[in-house]
Amino acid sequence: MKSRVLAALAGAVLFLGAAGAAEAQIRLDRPAGGGMGGGGSAPQQSGNVDKLTPEIIGRILQSVGYKGGEILRFNDRQMQGLKMDLNGNPVAVVLTNCEGDGCNSYFLLMDFGKQNISPDFINKFNSNARFARLYVSGNGNAILQLDGHTFGGVNPQNVALNGALFANAFKNLMSN
Repeated sequence: MKSRVLAALAGAVLFLGAAGAAEAQIRLDRPAGGGMGGGGSAPQQSGNVDKLTPEIIGRILQSVGYKGGEILRFNDRQMQGLKMDLNGNPVAVVLTNCEGDGCNSYFLLMDFGKQNISPDFINKFNSNARFARLYVSGNGNAILQLDGHTFGGVNPQNVALNGALFANAFKNLMSN
């Protein structure tokens, strides 16, 4: 049985290798986007934002049902944030990789404090959740988190969608 599985796998690999021309194969010896310079960043689309500020992300998340937007102050200049509310529950929106004109990354986070949850519960939730992840932090708190990035520009609707996905993950977590 094992030899049949290996033979089928080898046949599939050979078929896939022969199916595409050499030019169509992924090349790791040159930058994305072809050519030998410049890298592979996506071209900026109209209406996209390169960087987020607490004010911008606050307005976007309010459009999908989040409330509030109290600015959080961090000692680290590389981070900014907001305290928001999702159906009466506090959500931290943390912006990272910040420079003078905004931030390149963000994450939404809910801290549930210390919980008596098993690894099986966490694994089951994470296997069913698409983008958000549940984990236990170093201090023992249960955390629900979803990450987002603006590299190359992102449409504000994408940020709103991430907010909605996080809200849905929270709803699913509460129904377990």
